[in-house]
Amino acid sequence: MKKLKFIASLLFIGNIAAAQTAYVVPKEADINQEVTIYVNLKDPGCDCPNLVDNPGPIYIWTWNPSDPKVGNGTWAASNDALKMTDEGNNLWSFKMIPAEFYEITDVQKFYTEGINMLVKLKDGGSGGGTANENKSGDLTIDIDPVPGCDDKLCPFPINFGQDDYFTVTYDNKKEEKVAMQNLVAGDVYLFARCVAGGQLYEVSSFAEVPNHPELIMVDEGEGKFTLTFIPEDFFPIPAGAEITSLIFVVRRKVFNGPDDKMDGTVLIKVGCS
Repeated sequence: MKKLKFIASLLFIGNIAAAQTAYVVPKEADINQEVTIYVNLKDPGCDCPNLVDNPGPIYIWTWNPSDPKVGNGTWAASNDALKMTDEGNNLWSFKMIPAEFYEITDVQKFYTEGINMLVKLKDGGSGGGTANENKSGDLTIDIDPVPGCDDKLCPFPINFGQDDYFTVTYDNKKEEKVAMQNLVAGDVYLFARCVAGGQLYEVSSFAEVPNHPELIMVDEGEGKFTLTFIPEDFFPIPAGAEITSLIFVVRRKVFNGPDDKMDGTVLIKVGCS
């Protein structure tokens, strides 16, 4: 059975490679977990005549959603950390954990813009287009977020560690409290607490939240507001303390009473389940 699954996986990857130049597995990716980028040099969209059937090594060269943390190297000498793996039949791959590889802080940008990159030999060549250079054309790889939470306040990713980039999204269109509906940019704040080592820690007291700009949620449009942070850096916890849960309440900038905050609290467990 394992052998059949392995063959089926190879056929699946082969079929995808035959249909497109560059793609990522899994397509619905958690930026804190490992993904694999594949590039099919034989696909016409690669526009890489000097790379087809080339024994390599082949390297990725990427600039969006940001430059890689380790750096691309120079055009004449790519960084060896960006060397790809030859999968055979002109299919090359590269594994990474996006949040670490790119040091991404804008999670939404990762999903709205995707990855922009090309592939090349260590020495990219003399210039003048892909016919003269040892590289592909520019490639864009689209990535979708992992489907999951459909609540008013949602975590992303679902499984994360305290040292991972983490985003909490508030969907104001799902707000049932009339006084909290139709909120605008600059009026949405997050009261944030965590439990670490059995103790409760908070970024700010509830009353002082508006005096902490790091607690303003970003207006993403369509009624959605987000805040992205690394929990162990965000909360004033002692060194070495282990965060077990996060506790959130969304409130308005000006608080005059219970109508100016969401009802209840949201508790989110930290760590893989």
